Amino acid sequence: MPDSSITSPAPQQVSARSARLTASLFNYGNIVAMLPGLVLAPYILLAHPTGTSMILLFVLMMVPPILWFGVSMVVYATARHHTDPQVGHFTQ
Repeated sequence: MPDSSITSPAPQQVSARSARLTASLFNYGNIVAMLPGLVLAPYILLAHPTGTSMILLFVLMMVPPILWFGVSMVVYATARHHTDPQVGHFTQ
């Protein structure tokens, strides 16, 4: 027999501004993750790269996107498990 004293919380309404902000987090994250490599890659490649600058180029091109991949999973999980079930549905 279900316990009638336990009730689920009422869904909260999410403003359009909040939804837009959550969606724009992905765009800003993509830009920030790619910016270091895109800005410094031409400079390093035109300056006749040596071993050290090639390592720096590799780090600038690979590490931020890998980190953003992990952070974007956290952002997705946060939006997916939102208190409003519709937010989770539309995120999916």
